[in-house]
Amino acid sequence: MPLRNRPRLRRLFTRGASLADEGSAARSRQPESPNSSLKGDESSARNQAWHDGQHAAETGDSPAADAPRAEDFARDLQPAALGVERGTVTRTLYERLSEAEVAEVEGHIAAHASELPWDYEATWVPELREFLILSYGMWLKLELVAGRTGLVHPQPPEEIHSMARGPLAAAGGLYEADLVVDALASVGIDIIALRSVLD
Repeated sequence: MPLRNRPRLRRLFTRGASLADEGSAARSRQPESPNSSLKGDESSARNQAWHDGQHAAETGDSPAADAPRAEDFARDLQPAALGVERGTVTRTLYERLSEAEVAEVEGHIAAHASELPWDYEATWVPELREFLILSYGMWLKLELVAGRTGLVHPQPPEEIHSMARGPLAAAGGLYEADLVVDALASVGIDIIALRSVLD
């Protein structure tokens, strides 16, 4: 985006350049401090105060007041929650498992708990438990999870670049799928009605 369309950045750059020019000009015509006869720390402190006063008198402002502030670096648009956040894809796949099948997967997870990075038993958020059932079920190569959901076991080989690997990625990009489907739902679009889309 051109700088002319980013007024905050433009002001920040202009202010920084202006301060640099003022500092350079002030150093070239710096009058002698009236505290030059003092010694040590007292002289330094008084000189700094005197120079700050000189700057304020010349510019009509203090250096600190014209320095960049945290809000100068803030985004013009802040991130916000989606209108619909249901974890639609994860929930749809999870609901294909019966209660008995979920219990079976939980038994396998408990038996391999030391090998898994996230403690399923300590997880109380339903959406996260659903995600872990699917991911850990696929990582442990449970055919009932693959058969019910249509997910596949193969993972990219080590020499092939992958954005994520391991037990939490074994069911694929569930988070990304939820994000896309829920974002579309937030603007009134049902993904089932779409024939082809570009991600």
